[in-house]
Amino acid sequence: MHRILILVACTLLAACGGSVPAEGDIRNAFQQELPGLLELKDFDTEDPRNIGSAEQPVWVARTTATLALREPTFEIQTVEADVRLLKPVRSAGETFTTYGTVRSERAGNGWRHRFQSDGSSNPVLGRPRSDYGPDALVAGSDEARALLARIEEQRAQARIAEEARIAAEAAERQRREAAEAAKRQRIEAAVAKHGAGFAPRRLGDLVGTNERGLFLVTGSIAGKGDVWGTDEYACGSDFAKAVVHAGVLADGETGIVEVREIGEHRNNLLGSPRNGVASRSEDFEYQFCTVRLVERIPSA
Repeated sequence: MHRILILVACTLLAACGGSVPAEGDIRNAFQQELPGLLELKDFDTEDPRNIGSAEQPVWVARTTATLALREPTFEIQTVEADVRLLKPVRSAGETFTTYGTVRSERAGNGWRHRFQSDGSSNPVLGRPRSDYGPDALVAGSDEARALLARIEEQRAQARIAEEARIAAEAAERQRREAAEAAKRQRIEAAVAKHGAGFAPRRLGDLVGTNERGLFLVTGSIAGKGDVWGTDEYACGSDFAKAVVHAGVLADGETGIVEVREIGEHRNNLLGSPRNGVASRSEDFEYQFCTVRLVERIPSA
């Protein structure tokens, strides 16, 4: 009865000079705007009214459309190992209803229709599986369960490897600490045994003329200090480098070394490259020193 009344009203309006767009024309225009995912099952217009004039009609009507999905749809539930796991949203063939309005204006001999959806009636549709790429998996499927099992196994192996690494580092740290503690004890015992002092920067700094001193020193080829002479060294030579050049200690070795300062003066100290240290020659008159190993302290 309602549609009969609408038809009668449209007929009266047409008789009064108004031109009315056909519902079939509106339906076809609506269907053409639908994405391929949706199929139009039913379409109705209600309450058409001309908000223009008889000469330039502009028809507005409410629309009701029943739509169906051509295929199932999904949305991303999570991403694991760069693989998208999809959650089902709607099934193929599922129907729903949308509401809106249509505005129809003359365009040549026909009509141009503009559709406006009622936002409150727009359901969440999701997207076809093909939109997510060939590697996407549906959550809960055998493939998805197998993927998650592999990922969990890999994570478990990674945890085990990390725990083993941490344990190995802790053991190595304890070994080094124990070795350093033992070395400190050996050094303390050697220093106490010989009454040695800590080595100064230069050979003769803490030794008087014709005297000797016992010092704890670690040989080193690094640093900016210079060495003059070979076997007999200018007393201003770098202590740590001189003992390496003399072959008393190797680079990085620690020991108790005796230094003797000779009262004589030399003016022809000859340098040489030895044990990674290049000593220098000197023509000036210098007091000179000699070095002798008293005790080598092992690192381990």
